[in-house]
Amino acid sequence: MRMLTKENIRFIDNYLENSNITYNDVRLEMVDHIASDIESQMNDGGMKSFHDAFKAYMIENKESILDNHETFKKATDKKIIKMLFKQFLSFKGLLLVAIIGLTLFMGLENLEIEIYNRTASIVYFCLYVGALSVVKIICKKNRTRYSALERLMGMLVIFFLCIFSLFDFKYEASFSREYVYVYLMIKSIALMLPILFLMAAIQFKRDYELKYGKIL
Repeated sequence: MRMLTKENIRFIDNYLENSNITYNDVRLEMVDHIASDIESQMNDGGMKSFHDAFKAYMIENKESILDNHETFKKATDKKIIKMLFKQFLSFKGLLLVAIIGLTLFMGLENLEIEIYNRTASIVYFCLYVGALSVVKIICKKNRTRYSALERLMGMLVIFFLCIFSLFDFKYEASFSREYVYVYLMIKSIALMLPILFLMAAIQFKRDYELKYGKIL
């Protein structure tokens, strides 16, 4: 069975990059798809060389592939969403939520209400701004662009604005015991989200660079 070489893979990647497919993760999904189809043509259609097979393939499919590359963006979005859930449900993620919840509870027990609320709001703000700053640095590093990371940064901004507006509510002494538990749970998740997004961004970039390193 004939397989494409690294030089062939690089050729496809360079072709897509020169066709204004600027996001590395989207381009990688497209490279995998195109390479698989060309390998099939070379094995089943009797094509003698990669360049002949590539030329024939692009004559037939170039317009549909380049015009419909949003499909490949959606594939990277799904990977990010799955990664977010995986990170949240991991032992590390659940442990972090528990630690945040315990810290908040200890703050309620040992700080004055006004000081506690002010401190919680400052920590929340700093976590989101810090996570956004790091994700932006990751996105811009070496001018390498990842569609999923830039979308992730946009999602983080939305979460920041929505949660800060809706769920940055203050603790009050009149809260019932049951409501305190609800408050701690919501507050813990709100504080966990920027860390979760940051963990997902770092893992996503690491996984894709590892995959790129193997085939490009």
